[in-house]
Amino acid sequence: MAWASGTTGITKWIAIDPAPIRFFGAGNAVLINGTKEMEKELPAFLIPTTKGNPAMGLYNIQVNAQDDSLHFDTHPEKGVISYRGKVMSASVVHFHRLSHINGKEFDMDYVFHADSTVLSPQ
Repeated sequence: MAWASGTTGITKWIAIDPAPIRFFGAGNAVLINGTKEMEKELPAFLIPTTKGNPAMGLYNIQVNAQDDSLHFDTHPEKGVISYRGKVMSASVVHFHRLSHINGKEFDMDYVFHADSTVLSPQ
C-alpha cells in the first residue's frame, strides 16, 4: 500500500470487509455501510465523485493521514462516528471506530487490495 505523510499518500486502495471503503489519491475515501442485499450495487458507489448520503450510510470524506495513522469522521443523521486507523503492514490497517452517538467502540482490521484486483477500473 502506498502511504506517505500528508493527505495525498493514499491512492486507489480498497477493502470490502468488514465494510466497503475505498481510498483515492486526492486524499478522500468513500465508505458505505451496506447490507448483503445491496452487495452487487456497492461498487457503483465507490467512486471519487460519489455524493454522500448519510441516510443510507454512504460517505465521501476527507482523510487526514500522518505517517502511519489515518483519521476521519462520518456524520450520520444523529451524530458523529470517529475512525482512527494505524497501518499495520503493507496491506492491513487497524481501525478503531468510536460512535459519539451511543458510545460503542469497535476494533477492526481491514485488508486492502489494489483497485484492479477487486473492482473493474473506473
